[in-house]
Parts: sequence; C-alpha cells; structure tokens
Amino acid sequence: MGTLRDLELLIQSRYPIIVVQTWEEDRLEGLLGEIGARLDVPVFVWTLTQGLRRLGHVNAVYDSQAPLKALAGIAAMAGEAGIYLLKDLHHSLGDGAVVRRLLDLIAGFTARRAIVLCAAQLALPPELERVAARFTLDLPTTQELAALVGRVVEELRRQPPIRIILVSTSWTEKKGFRSKPTPAYSRFSWLTNTTARIAKPRRDLKWHSTPRRVR
Repeated sequence: MGTLRDLELLIQSRYPIIVVQTWEEDRLEGLLGEIGARLDVPVFVWTLTQGLRRLGHVNAVYDSQAPLKALAGIAAMAGEAGIYLLKDLHHSLGDGAVVRRLLDLIAGFTARRAIVLCAAQLALPPELERVAARFTLDLPTTQELAALVGRVVEELRRQPPIRIILVSTSWTEKKGFRSKPTPAYSRFSWLTNTTARIAKPRRDLKWHSTPRRVR
C-alpha cells in the first residue's frame, strides 16, 4: 500500500503536474482509479487514438484526440476536481503551443486537481520541470499482486467455459496423425482400413505411374 499512499499524498500536495516514468501504463491507471475512488475525484484518461474519456466510461469527449483539444476539454472542466492521466502527451511536448496551453491550464488548478504524465522515458521542457513532481512506481506489493490475481480470476469467471481435451501421442499415431510426411500409398492404406465399413477401395486404381520401393 506504500506506492498507493505515496501517490495519493503527492496528488493532494497541489502539484499540478506529476511525472511517472514507467512501462506499466495499465497499473498506473489502476492505481489512479483507486485513488480517485478514495478521494471521490473523477479520473480521466487521454490517448491520441481514443481521446479524453472518464475512467470506467466507454464514450470519450467529442473530438478530443488532438493534444490541444484534449487540454481544451480539461480547461472546460474549470473548478471541478479531477485527475487527468495523459498517456501520450509526451510526444507533443516539443510543440510550443502545447506547452503554453498546458502552462495556462495549470495556472488555474486548485486542490484535488492534477495532470499525470507517463512514459518509459520522459523529459520535460524547463518551463514545466519547475512545476512538476516526479514519482517512481515501485514493484508491486503483495497486496497489489493479490488484487491483480483476484481481478484475473473474476474476468475468467465471466467468460464462457473452454473445454480442453488432451490426447496422447500414441493415440494420434494410431489414428494416422504423424509429424513426418508419409508416402501416398501409406496414407491410402490407412484411409481404406478406417473407412472399410463405408466403401471398398477400387483395386484397379493406380496410385503411382511407376513402381515405388517401400523402405
């Protein structure tokens, strides 16, 4: 619970931008969801492909895929508490317009409002570095792993059952399913033996234009 509590305290400390350098986007999203539930604060997630959407909701804010439009959508929620996980914004931090819009946005932030940036490697422009706090996502705790296992089990319970039949190697070889290719007349011999009750093979049918030696 240390990671969860530390991140929660950082969000409550009125840092407008929190930078998390991690590969585990989904885990970070889950932690922020838990923090939002504890603080009774909505959590929003933004990506370049899906736009800005509230966590737990399917529909995104209309026409919010572009970085500037996503920031405009957050600005429209002025005065409301919120945690905003912007997964792909680091790709646009070289754009002066995006940096300027971000600075204008966080100037009006109050308590229980924060923008969270995440990436495997994330370098901030100097203007943003001075107002941001960096957070290290530690390895999952025992409690987090137990919760993850519980979620996986619950998801599996909701799925339809899958029947798995294990067949021994001897059975497959007996039925003719071999890993190595067999000659045509060998396959035909097995086929005629297994279908003898249905039809008799034609004896006048020639399977090879020239005799073949069986080894």
